[in-house]
Amino acid sequence: MSWTLENSILLNMTFYFSNGSFGLNIYQELDTDAKGLDRFVQTTGDYLIFVVSTPLSMFGCFANVVNLTVFLKQGRNDCVTICLFALGFSDFLCCFTVFLFSSLYISNVMNYFSIIEPVALDVVLSYIAAMFYDISQGVTAFISLQRCLCVAMPLRFKDMFTVRRSVVIMLWFYVATTLAYTPHFRTCGISVRLEATRNNTIPALWETSDRAESILWLNYLLHIGVDTIYQLVVVVSAIVMIRGLQKSAKFQSTKSTLATTDFGSVHDNCLKLSQHTTSKNESKSSKPWQTSNKNRNVVKTIFALSLLAIVCNTERLVVVYGQRFVPGLTFDGAYQIIFFLSARVTFLFSMINASLNVLVYYFLNPSYRKTFQELFCWREQEASSAYK
Repeated sequence: MSWTLENSILLNMTFYFSNGSFGLNIYQELDTDAKGLDRFVQTTGDYLIFVVSTPLSMFGCFANVVNLTVFLKQGRNDCVTICLFALGFSDFLCCFTVFLFSSLYISNVMNYFSIIEPVALDVVLSYIAAMFYDISQGVTAFISLQRCLCVAMPLRFKDMFTVRRSVVIMLWFYVATTLAYTPHFRTCGISVRLEATRNNTIPALWETSDRAESILWLNYLLHIGVDTIYQLVVVVSAIVMIRGLQKSAKFQSTKSTLATTDFGSVHDNCLKLSQHTTSKNESKSSKPWQTSNKNRNVVKTIFALSLLAIVCNTERLVVVYGQRFVPGLTFDGAYQIIFFLSARVTFLFSMINASLNVLVYYFLNPSYRKTFQELFCWREQEASSAYK
């Protein structure tokens, strides 16, 4: 996302401080048809920012705060909750950074005054948002792999994913991804410089001479190599999980059919045997079925998260590989219009992936829904108290 977002910014926000005012100058050297087409593309991109990305990033900030609150309420004694908390935190940081970017973009397009050079702050924010988004993809891949192994080989991996190990792995994703972006933060940033048209100093973008190599590093290592691995892990894990859910549903259907069948004396003998069973043994025998139901709900939730990640990241990978193998699919190449629109769509899908997890949790996870209602559904709590 970072390199496509940066290039689209540089394409559409060229020299905002020319003549002491903001303005879009990308049409000056184009013929009439190209100007019209470019204006249509620019309008479409602005529409996605104004109408979709900005409200969606606001919703994502609010939704992920809700997720973090619910997970804290549920406690930290479950490795899945730990991982989902880490995912919610990185999604919140991504949405918050995008909201800052969208606010600045709207301010620039509306010709509001800014004390910071727009391209400088936007480039920095775009890479920060991309870094948090990549953390989220790594966490999602790990959660999917974890559930996949527990479904495929439950006895072998049942006790492997402990809370302590999950915390260490989550910290590793945060630290490793941040270190991977170090070449970017080393080769560009914001510094104060003199603005001749205004005769004052403003924070502006600076770049080193080896900036191109750092971009190449990010493109090949992260946005092609690591992201492809994440996507493959999520896809394979989703396939294993859906097969596990199908087998579980089939088993439950068979069990229900056998339970309603009249076996005559066999049924009577089973009934007599159950009457002599102690309450302690009854509680022990019921626990596996309760755990199985809980695990199925968790698998359904993780599968939905994986499916959402697959859909949203496929477009991103198509753009990345297109940039690599299609000549001219760059911000200044022959297919710059397609590149610009694809960058905006990638931007949009990233926000969808980081914002809609709350809906997955609420509708597919009864434990999350119960805690959510206890925390935020005050009217239902008041009605329940009054009834009691």
